Formats: sequence, structure tokens, C-alpha cells
Amino acid sequence: MSGREYPAYNKAVGRRLRALRTFYGKSVEFLAEYLGVSDKTVYGYESGQNLIGGEEAGKLAELYEVSLDYIYRGIVANLPDDLILHDQRVQSPPPAPRIARKRALAEDVAHPPAPRARRYTLHDEAPIPTRIVPSKGH
Repeated sequence: MSGREYPAYNKAVGRRLRALRTFYGKSVEFLAEYLGVSDKTVYGYESGQNLIGGEEAGKLAELYEVSLDYIYRGIVANLPDDLILHDQRVQSPPPAPRIARKRALAEDVAHPPAPRARRYTLHDEAPIPTRIVPSKGH
């Protein structure tokens, strides 16, 4: 995604679409053919890069036998319990890998924050500035 942020709503809809696809064991290629779009478009829907349109969402709701309320709003009424549990697993972000956490800690140690400059108050003794005078003769 090249660092670009997509709206949270699009991401939430995309996670629900991915949850449905993985729960029912469908491939991206199958969905692309079923909807009449490219694989890249389906990946865009699932990543939140693109918001799925009403016609395509209606086709998926019919295929998976869920309501549009679930796809667009996340309302889980009348869904099978297994699908609800699967949805909750897909919706929650995975924990950060251990290696990434170690790398972040190593970077913090390798590059500590720069010390802040000390501010002197009226009660502190400020350092006396010295003047460098070039020597004559050399």
C-alpha cells in the first residue's frame, strides 16, 4: 500500500469481505470471476483501498447468504456462530511478530533520542563564553 492510509470504514468492510471469503474457502480468483472484476480489484476491496459497490456487494451477500448490513455495517444478526467467531479472528489485528519487536528495541538502543539542551535560569551559573584570539607570530 506504499504507506498510504485508507479510510477505516473501507478497511472494516474489506476485513469482513476477507472473513467471508476465507470462511467459505473461496479464492480471490473465484471471486474476481464471479463478480466480473480483476483479481487486483478484489484485493483492493479486501485491503480497503477500494470500497465495494452495491451491485458487487449484493452478489456476495447472495453467494454467502448474509445481509448487506453485515457487509457494510458489521451487524452479525442471523449469522452462523462459526462465521461470527471467524469474523472476530479476522477483525482483530495480529500481534506484532517477535522479530519486529526485537528490531524496534534494538533501534531504540542504537539510536537513543538526542539529549535536550539545558536551559539556564536566573539562579544558575551560565557558562562564561570564551573568545578565541589568534596568536601572533604563527
